[in-house]
Amino acid sequence: MAPFWGDVDITRFGSIFYRETSNATLLQRAQDQLQGLFPSSGNFTPTTLFIATWDRVAEFVSISNRGEPHDQVSADMIVGLLMKQWVALVNGLLNVAASNIVMHTLLLQANTFQVVIATDGQQTFVFFIYGDIEWGEDANIGFDAGDGVRSFMVPGALTNQSVNVEDGSNVDVRGLYIYQVDLPSILDGEKLKRSVILEKFTDNVLVAYQLVARCLSLCCFDSAVPSMVDCGSLDDPDNGQVEFSSTKFGSTANYTCNQGYILSNGNSTRTCQANEEWSGDPPSCECM
Repeated sequence: MAPFWGDVDITRFGSIFYRETSNATLLQRAQDQLQGLFPSSGNFTPTTLFIATWDRVAEFVSISNRGEPHDQVSADMIVGLLMKQWVALVNGLLNVAASNIVMHTLLLQANTFQVVIATDGQQTFVFFIYGDIEWGEDANIGFDAGDGVRSFMVPGALTNQSVNVEDGSNVDVRGLYIYQVDLPSILDGEKLKRSVILEKFTDNVLVAYQLVARCLSLCCFDSAVPSMVDCGSLDDPDNGQVEFSSTKFGSTANYTCNQGYILSNGNSTRTCQANEEWSGDPPSCECM
């Protein structure tokens, strides 16, 4: 399963997070969005969702020591970007400076996309949701069971049109693709004939788009900072305290001990993660 198979690099910026959830609100959202799209969806009540999000991830860019272009930065790509910098070159920039501009342009491109798997243990539906897609010509997008029989590629995959996947859809909603994957062959979503309000990623903020002549309420299952994630409260250790201002994603909890005790084992600081769990382990307070 490949929502966007390319060489992702998160060492400079961007993040990837994933979780499995049985959140009732999200389960209902998935169920509502499937109504009328597939012949069997009327009897489908999901029991769990797996959500994976690639938030503003960059493309891996490298040039080998032998001077040969890396697969992700072809010679044509470099020449094309250099041509765009011709005005700057005419104004007196050195060739090395122009090369730095080219690389800087490549390094700033980022993609945001998400895959959601909804299942009840028998039927399984997959949502591909796309925000801004700025790199990835020839990326693979689709499914392959590895048995030589069950495979499906989204139109435009493995071509220079794959970077335009955010503009397409198989359910008449820009940037959204839905498939049923538990059958002998991948079942494509049928076209919606309703009006839709689509909430999508744009620079870490969910932005609503009013699409004329459609009526289904739709949004990504996690925002770039998944505000729906709640890790739950933490208990004070014996002879100590834990302090936190929130139990939402990204919040931190700090442990301290009463006078005469010191922290032992575990972690003094823990963070609420996208998988709805606090990082690390709770510490204990031991007598000095």
